Amino acid sequence: MNRLKKSNNTVSSSSSSNIAKEVALAVTLPILVVFYFKFWSTSVNYFIGDIYNESPMKWIATQLFCIYLPLFVSFCFVISHWGLVRIWEIFSQNGPSFREFMKWAFVGMFINIPTFVNRFNHGFYFDSAGFLAFILIASLSYTLIYPFVEEVIFRGYCYSMLRKRGKWRAFLISTTLFVLAHISMADALSGQVSLTATRVAHIVIVSAIATHIYESTGKLLLCITFHCAANLMADAGQLARYISSQF
Repeated sequence: MNRLKKSNNTVSSSSSSNIAKEVALAVTLPILVVFYFKFWSTSVNYFIGDIYNESPMKWIATQLFCIYLPLFVSFCFVISHWGLVRIWEIFSQNGPSFREFMKWAFVGMFINIPTFVNRFNHGFYFDSAGFLAFILIASLSYTLIYPFVEEVIFRGYCYSMLRKRGKWRAFLISTTLFVLAHISMADALSGQVSLTATRVAHIVIVSAIATHIYESTGKLLLCITFHCAANLMADAGQLARYISSQF
């Protein structure tokens, strides 16, 4: 009997240890990726200056060399290791239909209509010829690259790893990390909190819908589509503000 109890205790301890390791692994990688990007962007701003508010062309050059070039090199490495066919299989999961794409793209745009209105009425504006190029380059980052990376990290990796330990637990942990990822490192270092309650609520809603898409369809590409469409509305509002200023 004592041996049986000891055996059960050993199994229970081993199981708890495995769960702790899985949770730590699922949480550590997203934190490291987000910290790397935050550290890199903050360092660039520190050494070059606040180019975001000074010159659109300097900002474009910084984006190209500090973000797009490293991402392009990383993408080439992944392609050489896995191949395009394997990568497509991972993201498409037998290929979403056109109807599914349009459905979740529409949902993404719909929930971000307030952001479109806000950017149209209160967005920034540079009185220079490079501002249109600035908007387009910024849109590439905000509408395509960031949603892609975030969905891969928070839904495709973090949530999927934690899901077998409970859907709600996986959602709460991945969403908490998702919210924290939207805090700038400059604000964190200064002890300020730049996220308002409304902004946090919006991020949680985006995470909830993306998680629902992943849970109900198993297709990460649809999560990315939804997230891209949601972010597109902010840049569309900025572009609409710029166009209206030309008349």
